[in-house]
Amino acid sequence: MEIKIFITYNCNLNCRYCFVTHDRNANMDYTTLREILRWAISLNEPSKVILTGGEPTSRFDLIIKAAEYVRDNDTDKKIKFDYIPTNGTLLTKEMIKAIKALNIEFAFSLDGYGLNDNKFRYTNNSLYKKLMDNLRLYMAETKTVPRIKLTVNPDNSNSFYDNVKSLLINGLNKIQILPAFGVLWSDTDKKQFLSNFDRILRLHCYLKSRNKKMSLDPIDWYIQMIQQSNFSEIAHNNCDMGKQVSFTPFGEAYACLAVIHLKRNEKLRKRFYLGTIHEGVDIKKISLFQNYRICQETPELDCRYYFPNISCKKICATLDFKTGKRISKAYTNNLNEIENYMFHKTYDFYFKSGKDK
Repeated sequence: MEIKIFITYNCNLNCRYCFVTHDRNANMDYTTLREILRWAISLNEPSKVILTGGEPTSRFDLIIKAAEYVRDNDTDKKIKFDYIPTNGTLLTKEMIKAIKALNIEFAFSLDGYGLNDNKFRYTNNSLYKKLMDNLRLYMAETKTVPRIKLTVNPDNSNSFYDNVKSLLINGLNKIQILPAFGVLWSDTDKKQFLSNFDRILRLHCYLKSRNKKMSLDPIDWYIQMIQQSNFSEIAHNNCDMGKQVSFTPFGEAYACLAVIHLKRNEKLRKRFYLGTIHEGVDIKKISLFQNYRICQETPELDCRYYFPNISCKKICATLDFKTGKRISKAYTNNLNEIENYMFHKTYDFYFKSGKDK
């Protein structure tokens, strides 16, 4: 089970492609957080907990309390905290020391190693400098290289190879590439993304052949799953629907991360509603969505991918989060094709052409 907990919707930034509607007043109280963690422990199965936002470090008190509660109450060690996403600007040395003591790790949102690379996230040089200072401080204090989340949107689709390369050159060698959803991917944007991804695959192969230490997802993760013939995991990971529950700051539970933020699509939100942590969560209902495909209700989409069948799982691929309406067919198909291309190209490159030998 994967459990995502939005401890806040507050954020000190306003990235144009963020699907979360920021609200400084939407903050989880500790009672709600404690009940969610108690519920997670009671499931008595291995569960991955992700504390997210907004900017989670704006509620750093809850991060610490969550870690301490699990440490003191999860006697069977069933709960594991995943990387906490952060824009990195609010961290302090004391905060980094605190999370290190509790074995919590952060994943930094960063498009490249330069202000211009991050122009869609950091609006001024002083803010970007603060992030860089905190990033270096994090590495010095934890003695680890942090995970970098690189969100690729249509505006930077033509430069994300250079962004990846700049991160690697500067020793940030744990990178996750994430194509942005809820935005319009034109044919040109798609072609730029695919061209850059091809270059990244060749760079990945070159560095691996020279035994360079790096983790570049989804490429490395795809390779691992293909080697294990674990295609069902790839299909689930495309959305995690059917094995994930997400909580709002007020304790409402949903079987889909995306629909939480659909302010203008109550019908769809209601379909994936599971209850509240205070009145009860319908855990059995989650499994009903394991085989859900957006193609079932949007037959006009081009659902041509079958190996594995991952193209039509993401509701967020079809929705404009600003309006709650469906994105037109062409844009939706482009995003689906981007996600599928990354898998198929990795498979062809490493398992058909012999590059992994």
